[in-house]
Amino acid sequence: ATVRGQEDVGAESQTESTSAAAGALSSGWKGKERIFPMILANRAPDIFPFSECKFSVRPRVKGSARIVFWRELRLWNSFTMEASFCGSGQGPLQGVHYDTSHYELMGRKFCEALYDWLAPDQGSVVRAIQEVTKILATNSTSKRRRKKTQVMKAVVRVPSKMKKSKSG
Repeated sequence: ATVRGQEDVGAESQTESTSAAAGALSSGWKGKERIFPMILANRAPDIFPFSECKFSVRPRVKGSARIVFWRELRLWNSFTMEASFCGSGQGPLQGVHYDTSHYELMGRKFCEALYDWLAPDQGSVVRAIQEVTKILATNSTSKRRRKKTQVMKAVVRVPSKMKKSKSG
């Protein structure tokens, strides 16, 4: 009976996490493009740091298939993964040149992250949503602070034309 009770609780929590993930993904939430990269970063933090991910569209790639699909078809999970032969500039692999074992490891971690993304138990997805939400909130607060500081500086600044001359 105890085992059955644990199974029931597991099924309920799985349903809750799946519905929470589905809600975030089906909404217009700004962070949904960041979920899979976060899952991958959680799987492979030493070789795929989330902090190095870029989510902006540079002018020179506006015509790329990935960007056109994103804009026209709302295909929001289309990414470019760049690799380096030089290795990482941070973390435990800093200064280590990558070899085939690193790329094989990245391939395994990518497949594991893809499994997490598609698995019936959406625990990894829910955790990634929570982490991305936290990062976006922190970034938003930082932007507001910077903007407020810029406004305060603008108010304090006196244009040179308005300054009193020494003779006056």
